[in-house]
Amino acid sequence: MMSIRLSIAALLSVSLLVAACDGTTRSGPAGPPNPSEPPPAFNPQQVLVRLATGVLIETINARYGTRTLDAVEAQRVYLLGLPEGESVDAFRARTIQDPDLTASAPNARVDAPEAQGRSTIAFADPALEQSDYEDQGALERIRAPAAWSATRGAGVIVAVLDTGVDVNHPQLQGAIAAGGVDLVDGDGDPDESPDGIDNDGDGVVDEALGHGTFVAGLIRSVAPDARILPIRVLDSEGVGTAIDIAKGIEIARQNGARVINLSLGMAVEADVVEELIDDVVDEHVIVFVASSGNQSTSNRQFPAGENDVISVAATDDSDRKADFSNFGSWVDVSAPGVGLISLFPGSRLASWSGTSFAAALASGEAALLVSLRPTAEIGDIHDAIERSAVPVDDERLNGSGRIDVRAAVDWLLERLDNDNSGPGS
Repeated sequence: MMSIRLSIAALLSVSLLVAACDGTTRSGPAGPPNPSEPPPAFNPQQVLVRLATGVLIETINARYGTRTLDAVEAQRVYLLGLPEGESVDAFRARTIQDPDLTASAPNARVDAPEAQGRSTIAFADPALEQSDYEDQGALERIRAPAAWSATRGAGVIVAVLDTGVDVNHPQLQGAIAAGGVDLVDGDGDPDESPDGIDNDGDGVVDEALGHGTFVAGLIRSVAPDARILPIRVLDSEGVGTAIDIAKGIEIARQNGARVINLSLGMAVEADVVEELIDDVVDEHVIVFVASSGNQSTSNRQFPAGENDVISVAATDDSDRKADFSNFGSWVDVSAPGVGLISLFPGSRLASWSGTSFAAALASGEAALLVSLRPTAEIGDIHDAIERSAVPVDDERLNGSGRIDVRAAVDWLLERLDNDNSGPGS
């Protein structure tokens, strides 16, 4: 029965159908949205900056006529309002030689891939059963259950920067780490919440509802004893901003996350976020995993395209590139991303496709590896995931291959043995 359901999900047309928590169905247009104007890639009146150590933001504001709108002070990241009439490009050109600023960038729009371009379909199916979720073919294909004799991810916190998580879902009881927040509404409740408004003007209401819960469920399906730290950075349309991503990363770090899942993409590259990720990776040994995007393009996406981020494309049941998945030499690995089954708000299960969910499987793999070797260097975790991957029969992906969780565990265990058998051991 499960294979029939997966086949149906994989063959459905490229529209979006999200079942909301009240049990009703909301339908989107078949094909990309066609608003009168495309959404802006960033806010033209705002700029993100990162200060050099010891520099005061008051100094920068006085120098350039800007004003502070928001901040991640622990990381020296500030969102500034620009002087009237000044563009982001003009500000960046004016400050490029300023040694007090290590980076500047637009406050980029951020989207969940599955809420952008109508490239996938999601639906909550009351016929789905717990066994469909726990025993789905994707888990066997990546050999996740075979790794559980070595580790189940206990002690590892995985931060999910997304639309929030249904913290009351029965399958997540006891699995939610303390410290979750809602950066969209500005409160301490990271639960998913629809607002019933078409905020992004694409003709669909709350099309990303359930995205974060679905991601969290897939992470736990690979790492059953890992804990989820929900940080809501996207609204129910699947839209956010770069400053909230920066804030979410710092909150994840402060609350002990060892893996950060970014199933989202930025409309433009944000140098400030890139620099922040690099520093967090180097200083705190946190694994970042991001989705490659769903536009079926080889154009580098962000943050997946950053050097210190594991970028994940999606494969189908035949280990070939999923029709919607982005691809290219900047992709590190791939994972199943078609017709996956996971948790959905309202104590339900759903089927969904997208690179967001391929990334979630890889984040679960990273959690297992971190739990196996908590003191591992970040390069060891990356190498274990990439060097153990199974080559796929699709030259467009260009990554190391489709993830193999058991092989990654074995690779890291072998590295452990080799390290312990060296001189002085």
